[in-house]
Amino acid sequence: MTTIHSHPLVSAIVSSVLFGSGLVAFDWYQRPRLVVEAITAAQSPTIDGDLSDEVWRTAKPVRVLTRHGGDFGGSGDSTIEVRAVHDSQNVYLALQWDDPTRSLDYLPLFKDEEGWHSLQTNDQKADSQHFFDDRIAIMLARPGLPLIGGAIHLGKAPLPGGPPSMTGRGLHYTDAGKMVDLWVWHAAFGALTDRVQDSYIGPPRAFTAAQLAGAERYMGGIGDDDPAHPVATLNFKQPTEVAPGHVLPLTLPIASALTLNQINLDADVSAPSTQANLWAVRQSALKPYSPAENAALPAGSVIPGTILDDITQPGPKDVVARGYWAGGHWVLELKRSLEAGEKDLTFSDGIMLWFAVFDHSQSRHTYHLRPLIVEMP
Repeated sequence: MTTIHSHPLVSAIVSSVLFGSGLVAFDWYQRPRLVVEAITAAQSPTIDGDLSDEVWRTAKPVRVLTRHGGDFGGSGDSTIEVRAVHDSQNVYLALQWDDPTRSLDYLPLFKDEEGWHSLQTNDQKADSQHFFDDRIAIMLARPGLPLIGGAIHLGKAPLPGGPPSMTGRGLHYTDAGKMVDLWVWHAAFGALTDRVQDSYIGPPRAFTAAQLAGAERYMGGIGDDDPAHPVATLNFKQPTEVAPGHVLPLTLPIASALTLNQINLDADVSAPSTQANLWAVRQSALKPYSPAENAALPAGSVIPGTILDDITQPGPKDVVARGYWAGGHWVLELKRSLEAGEKDLTFSDGIMLWFAVFDHSQSRHTYHLRPLIVEMP
């Protein structure tokens, strides 16, 4: 009888593959699960930022520790509690996260004796730690994609031959043929609209000469689902005829103008809730800039630096949300169709979720590496 001996190298490789596959399977099994129970349409929660709906009392919460963000009381950390349910048409998410202050002021414009300028700081590195609102971002990826959906590439210039990262920390983009879904909710707009910035991350987008030179920020593969109707746009331009460092507002909302002593100059102090609807100009109330109205606003005036599109209504597959801050926590309710739009992912069993929150910071958000895995019994 002839005994067949396997080759030792082949045996080692097979053993390594089986062991590695076992680790991957074990890691997948051990990853936190978000159980999304089915409800009837009559049980669906009202999207108002209030978690008193009966479904949220019974939905099982999952807590995710996110770290390495800007501020959050100096810790850089924030724990996000996630609940989710679905009916036959939509998925509903209830999120609550730690944030010691309510930050609402977002890219305000300030008038001095020479004219208007933006109160952005450290804009040359896209790293302002002030005059940005609180935000939360949710990323969805199909099962099997690598770390953070394969959408993060670290370093000062991670894209070969492409523009640098203005922050010096990396760019978001995917490999060819891949895409992840991205939702971003802004506290500055939350009292004015239930629309959410619905975006995606795909392969690197085309870039300009200014972006290649590092003079303008390059966003990698991030794009809006509906670029013709963004949730918000800038309320200023930078024509050559204004003084260096100054801008020209597109509209002057005199009724909502503030002064510097009325806004949050101390990042450790919460903005008053009465200012929740003052940090964007409604497109429906837009009036073109006029010298006469400009003369009516004295030096020291502060106006919103963004224009909110309150005319475009959310479509049946768009994300909608409402949020509320109290006692060191944000609460947010979201709703989206289970079915995917043109640039969305279907919300289904096995989908992977990541969360990131911003505390009055332009780009320094918290993050976590292990995704929540959706289970839909």
